[in-house]
Amino acid sequence: MLKNRIAYGILLCFTIGLAVCIPGKATVSFVVLLLALLLFSFLQGYFTFRRLEIQQSLSQDSLQKRQRITYQITIFCKNSFCPLLKLDFSSDTKVLGDLQESYCSAKHKQQLNYILTGKYRGRYQVGLESITFYDFLGIFFWKKQIGELLTCKVFPKLTSLQELQIPVGTSTSHKLDLFTQVDYTSIAELKQYQPQDHMKDIHWKASAKRNELLVKHYEHFNQEKTTVLFDLTPMEYIEDTRLELEDRMVSVGLSLLHYLSKDTSVPVQLVYADDQIRSCGEERSVVDLLELAAFLPFKSQIEIVPLLKTMQHRENNGTVLIVTNALDEPLVDYIFEQQVEEKTFGVFYCSVYSDPNYESKEKWKELLVQRAIPCFEIKHGRGIRSQLEQVTEYGRESIQ
Repeated sequence: MLKNRIAYGILLCFTIGLAVCIPGKATVSFVVLLLALLLFSFLQGYFTFRRLEIQQSLSQDSLQKRQRITYQITIFCKNSFCPLLKLDFSSDTKVLGDLQESYCSAKHKQQLNYILTGKYRGRYQVGLESITFYDFLGIFFWKKQIGELLTCKVFPKLTSLQELQIPVGTSTSHKLDLFTQVDYTSIAELKQYQPQDHMKDIHWKASAKRNELLVKHYEHFNQEKTTVLFDLTPMEYIEDTRLELEDRMVSVGLSLLHYLSKDTSVPVQLVYADDQIRSCGEERSVVDLLELAAFLPFKSQIEIVPLLKTMQHRENNGTVLIVTNALDEPLVDYIFEQQVEEKTFGVFYCSVYSDPNYESKEKWKELLVQRAIPCFEIKHGRGIRSQLEQVTEYGRESIQ
């Protein structure tokens, strides 16, 4: 409040000068009154500040990306009213709520509500770093550091991916599903339709005869484990682009893992590498998977091809679904080598026009499509379903 100090200083100097030039009780009394008012403002502000209390709370301490929560500040001024408070938020609070330093005129008790939105996954420290209290003249101020911050976790967004039932291969006598690696050559039995059953499995002729919906259940001749592979190598982009790409990769990969393990009951595992190669399976709960994926660091020194080689050397897996930003020659060459040995892959890669390797990725993507490797481009979008596009030889198909 520099303007208040300057204005008060000018007024006081003018009054003192007037008292010197025109001696009298009135001018002297006016000077004394100004000084007394200054002292009273200081004392009132100081003792009120000493009894100032701040309480902070969140409507919930975890949320999914783009979900909203309420951050509430309650201010108690026990001695007297507080003319002005300056709130200084933590850097994480500014990110989640797009908040800057703000002022408020506080009463004996006042509640302030702010809406926070999970922009990127991760753990955030939400709250006030400090609060500045001003006296009612705006001349003196006291600053109080707030020691306790609230922890808020932002989890990736999950969505249903039932539309990703994609046949691969050229054989017409066998229908091999990309994700389940199940050979559907024989119908085991017909069962009554349930809400979780897929419409494409309805046996329409038998349903017409029985006058009820019947679905086909198949014999599973091959039930190999499917792997969702996260490439956590660092990406060289500006910070906002990098964070957005990391979030997209994690959301798509986690939705794949959740869909396979919960909606299709397919044996599935998540594999990634930070300081070492790690894996976890469907025994993890949804909350555990969200917790894990929210804090996966993109700091791995193990590139995608060495990770694939090490993983497949350890165990003979079924389909490997690769979620990566590094669609390049070494990865494509390795996939082609493994394809000769009848290994099955699916590639989910990030797309951003500012990527200097964008044209190269387009070229490698076309080669994958020509060799019948299922390829998905993770594009910019608010939801996973609007981000994913399947790339085929006939063009692109959005996942709706």
